[in-house]
Amino acid sequence: MQSVKKLMVVVFAIALGGRVIAAPTTDLPVAPKTQGNATTSANESEKDVKAVNNFSNDKLDESLSSELMMQKHIQQLVENDYRYQAELRKLKHEVEMEKMLSEIRKLRGEDKVKPLPAPAREAVNISENKASVTENSPLPHVVLESVIGGLSRIAVINQGGDQLLYVQPGETFAMDGKQYILTKDKKMGLQIKEANL
Repeated sequence: MQSVKKLMVVVFAIALGGRVIAAPTTDLPVAPKTQGNATTSANESEKDVKAVNNFSNDKLDESLSSELMMQKHIQQLVENDYRYQAELRKLKHEVEMEKMLSEIRKLRGEDKVKPLPAPAREAVNISENKASVTENSPLPHVVLESVIGGLSRIAVINQGGDQLLYVQPGETFAMDGKQYILTKDKKMGLQIKEANL
């Protein structure tokens, strides 16, 4: 933010300086020495005034175009600086979050526990899989465990993957036309069982 302030001060100083320099002059040219005809000196002074006016108009146009170019350039610099600072803040926040998560893992001792290898899945024929689904409908499964508004909520999804519910442990819920109950056990963790009503 400091760099933006400094940049704006520089822009203001340049713009103010450009306007002071680009201000048209109202001074009359120096009067020529009167050594001859009064009519020739009047014609010469008119020519001098026209030349000065043309010169000042050209200089004014040049200064305005250079001023506009400078303003556009400074505007581009400010926009680039803003984008850079926003990206920098975003990256700094990500680094801080990773550091905090790493420290939390260390405190919990999760970094020392080696993850168990995933069990190898057996190749199942697609037609057999569909037949087993229709014959005996498998239980829904837990997708996510989270705390929402201070309450522990568990995301449960059906086997088809088209219905998602957030339930609390011990709560009964209906999914795919059947009643289920979500239980939480210290040894087994979260389990979904059919509710016997």
